[in-house]
Amino acid sequence: EDLFVLANFKLMLEPGVKSHDWEIDQLVDWQKVCEACRVSNEEYSCPICFEHPAAARVARCGHYFCLPCLLMCMKRLSSSSLFDLNVTLPCPFCQQPTQYTSLKPLTNQSIHDEVEFVTEDFVLVHRAANGVKCRIAGNNGEVGEGERQFNRYYVATQRDVLAMQQRELEELQEKLLRFTASCGKTMDEIRDECGPAGSILAAIDFISDQAQATQQKLEAAEASSSIPPTSRRRRLQQQLQNGEQAPAPRS
Repeated sequence: EDLFVLANFKLMLEPGVKSHDWEIDQLVDWQKVCEACRVSNEEYSCPICFEHPAAARVARCGHYFCLPCLLMCMKRLSSSSLFDLNVTLPCPFCQQPTQYTSLKPLTNQSIHDEVEFVTEDFVLVHRAANGVKCRIAGNNGEVGEGERQFNRYYVATQRDVLAMQQRELEELQEKLLRFTASCGKTMDEIRDECGPAGSILAAIDFISDQAQATQQKLEAAEASSSIPPTSRRRRLQQQLQNGEQAPAPRS
């Protein structure tokens, strides 16, 4: 199972994860994964609805599905009339017990086919002995955007997370428009349905809430970084004078 995931996916880790939290040839703690990237030229579809997955999710076992389809399965297993994210769902493909929190967003990266008479650019990359990051030669800092293709693991920023959530919302809205067009119903008519339409709307609601929370984190981080160092020192001095506990230093 671990070997299958390592062979088929690149993993974007949650913001704040440190490089010493993983080994280059071992599967990282799945709870630290923010998004999985499937590297393949093969078309893939959700085995439940047989369509290209909207807001695709991959389980720890390596099987992937539409988020709305998974929510619909979870609702059928729940005694509640609402979508219960605490339900343990058997993977629809292999029946391995799966929690909602272990379902990770999934993207696909195509491998370019070999084509004659095409100019290719080559770069020299290096990885330090016992290191886990591949970098373009000359860069000794964090893994940059252009270097992610060479790394099995890379750490996300809050902007990466927000972009991922916005992309998923667009996919879900397109799926919802196709569904309403095919069934000839309005949004008001399908809002309370418990079938495919209701699960798409629930997925949109869940991801919208997550995107709003990510946006707030991003704005708070940008506001904090914009405070001049002198102002931060004055604020810290004021806190100490008032008997408040000083914040822990950043690692």
